[in-house]
Amino acid sequence: MSGNRVCRVGVLVLMGVLLTASPVRADDGGFAETFDDTGLAGWEQQGDTIVEAGILKMSPPSMVTRPGTWSGISLTVELRLDAEGFAVIDYMVTEGQHYSLTVLSEQVFLEQVTEDDQVRLWETTDSTVTDDWSTVTIGFDGTDHTVTINDSLLATVADSNPLAAGGVRLHIPAGSLVEFDEVTLVAQSGDAGELGETAPEPAEEMTPIPGEEMPPGEQDTPPVEGQTGAVADPASETTTDTGFFSDFFATQPNNVELRTFAVNLGLAAIVAYILSLAYIHWGASLSNRRVFAANFMLLTLTTTSIILVVRSSVALSLGLVGALSIVRFRAAIKEPEELAYLFLAIGLGIGLGDNQRLVVLLTLVVAIVVIGLMKLFRNPTADPNLHLAVASNAPNKVGLEDITNVLDQHCSQVKLLRFDEDPDTLETSFLVEFKRVSDVGQTNAALQALSPGMQVTLLDNRGIW
Repeated sequence: MSGNRVCRVGVLVLMGVLLTASPVRADDGGFAETFDDTGLAGWEQQGDTIVEAGILKMSPPSMVTRPGTWSGISLTVELRLDAEGFAVIDYMVTEGQHYSLTVLSEQVFLEQVTEDDQVRLWETTDSTVTDDWSTVTIGFDGTDHTVTINDSLLATVADSNPLAAGGVRLHIPAGSLVEFDEVTLVAQSGDAGELGETAPEPAEEMTPIPGEEMPPGEQDTPPVEGQTGAVADPASETTTDTGFFSDFFATQPNNVELRTFAVNLGLAAIVAYILSLAYIHWGASLSNRRVFAANFMLLTLTTTSIILVVRSSVALSLGLVGALSIVRFRAAIKEPEELAYLFLAIGLGIGLGDNQRLVVLLTLVVAIVVIGLMKLFRNPTADPNLHLAVASNAPNKVGLEDITNVLDQHCSQVKLLRFDEDPDTLETSFLVEFKRVSDVGQTNAALQALSPGMQVTLLDNRGIW
C-alpha cells in the first residue's frame, strides 16, 4: 500500500473515531427560531422558501421541517397571511403521521393524519386571525390539545388516541404567500433539553387535621432521590441524546405518495416528448436531431425519479453524489445547442422531482415560445439548408474559383466553410441553399462537367429522417 493511500485511510479512521466519540446533542428540549439565519440551519426545506430581514416567506407549495422527538409541547408561531392564504402547522411529525392545524382568515381546524386515515378533531369559523401579524399557540400534553390565537383560547380538544413524539413542520400547500416572524417550541414534562427544561414546583405540603385522614392521592409519597417535592414519572422520561450518525442518517418524512410519483413521471414523459419535437423541428444542429432527441425522454424520467427518491434523505443525496462521481460520460457533445437542450431536460426533471409542476409547465411553455421566436427571426442568410462537400484530385484538379462560379449560378446562397488544397487534391465545404429541387441535379451536373473525377456530397443539415 502506498504512503498516500495509508495517509488517506488513517485520516478517514481518525475522523470516524472523533465523530463517534463526540455525539451531537439534539435540541429536543425545544428551540426559538427568529429566522436571522438565511440558511435556515436546523430546518429541512422543500419548495419556494426565502428568508429576508428576519422573516420567513413561503410560497405554495412549500414546507420547512424541524426534526425532533417532542411528546409534550407548547408551540408558538407568529404568522401573517392575506384573505387568500392559509398555513398548516404540523406537529408530532413522524413518518406517516402527524397533527395538522390549518389556519385560514375565517376558519381554523385541527386534524389527526395517519397513513390509514385523516380525522378532524375540531374546527371553528371564529379564527380571530387578522390581516396583520397573528400569534398562534398550540399546546399538547399528550392527551389534550389547546389552540390559542392572539391570546384568545379557541378550544381544548381531548385526544383518546394520541400520536407518538415527533418534529414540527410549517406547510403551505396552496393559496398565496405566507410570512413567519418567529417560531418557539418549549417542551413540557418528559422532554429534556436546555430551553424547555423547567424544574417542577414543589408540592404544597398539607397538614392533616386531627381525626381526619388525608384524601386519596394527597397522602405522603416518598420522594425520589435527587428530587424535592415531586415524584418522577418514569414513563414520561425519554432519552434525547442521539449520536452523530443516527442524526445524520435520520430520514425526513416522505410526503410523496405513489399516485403523486406516478403523476410526476407521466408529466415528465409528456414534457420530454414536447421538448424533443421542438428540438427536431426548430433546432439548428447539423447532427441527426431525431436520434439525439430520443434521449430526452429517458433523461427526464431518470432525473425525476432520482430527485423524488433522494430528496427525503441527506444520506441518499450524498450517496448519489458518490455514485455519480465514478460515472464517466464518453459521448462528446458536438454542438452547444445539444448541451443546452440536455440541461433543459434535466431542469424539467428536477422540477417535477421536487413536485413543482406549475413551475415546470410554465418553464416549458416559455422555452418553447423562445425557441420558436428564435427560429422565426433567425437570419436566413446565415441559415442555408444543405451541407455541400466537393473534392477534386489530380490530374483533373479544378480550382476554387471554378467551383464557386458554378455554385453562384445555381444556388440562392453560398457560404464557404472549409478549404484544403495541396498539389494533388482540393477539398472544400459549403453551406448552400436551393430554391428548387431541380437545381440540385443541375448543380451536380455542372460540377461533374468541370472534372470527370470530381466527388460531390450533399447532406441536409436537419438530419436524414
